Order: sequence, then C-alpha cells, then structure tokens
Amino acid sequence: MGRSTPDIHKKIGKKIRETRLNLGLSLEELSLKTGFSVSMLSALELGDRRIHIDALYTIAKALKVDAADLLAYDEEDDSKDSDIIIDKQFNNLAHEWEKDDRKKEAVILLREFRNLTPDQIHMLIETVKTFKK
Repeated sequence: MGRSTPDIHKKIGKKIRETRLNLGLSLEELSLKTGFSVSMLSALELGDRRIHIDALYTIAKALKVDAADLLAYDEEDDSKDSDIIIDKQFNNLAHEWEKDDRKKEAVILLREFRNLTPDQIHMLIETVKTFKK
C-alpha cells in the first residue's frame, strides 16, 4: 500500500504552482531550469508526491525565491478554497432549482441567506428546526 502525501506537501505544491504561474513559467520551462521532469514537477505541484528539501531548494532557486517563501502558508487559503467550492455548489444547485417552478422561492431564500451574518444564520436555522416539530 502506497503512502499518501500529507497536507503540507499539497500546500507546498500549491505554493510552487502559484509562484511558477505568477512568473509566467510553464512546467516545461521550470523543468529546464531545475533538471526535474515535467511529470515530477506536476506531481509535486499537485501534492501527489512528497517534496525533498534538496528539490525544494532547487525549485526555489529556479523560481528566484527563498525556499522559505514556498513553505509559507496562509490559513485563509483553505477558507478561500472552501468558499470557492461552496459558491460553485450553490450556483449549480440554484441553477438546477430554477428549472423547477416550485423551487424558485427556495432559490430566492438561498440567495438572501448568503447575505446574513453567522448569528442571523444560526437564528434562522433554529427557527426552521421548529417548523419540523
């Protein structure tokens, strides 16, 4: 059974990819600068492969950043990713429901729900729970 890569490797890979793209480099160009294969770099960026410290330094040098910059991680990134996924799921659901006339009110409610504060959301959920009783 193979070992899975810890989240930290996925986060480092994401940071490598972001840095590479910000510099306008393709995987092929980074491959030429590092001597690593495109498939290896791709696996590192996707977090499918564990990154060794020497590879991290080689990639950092090719990207003209400190290795520490590739290790820096902002916890807000996770919440931003989650928000994007939730927004996509919400939009897909809303689009699907708009096809059904009976659910148009639910779509309106969901759109309004997004504008509520967390306290208002909690109060609304508790109120809805009372309707089930």
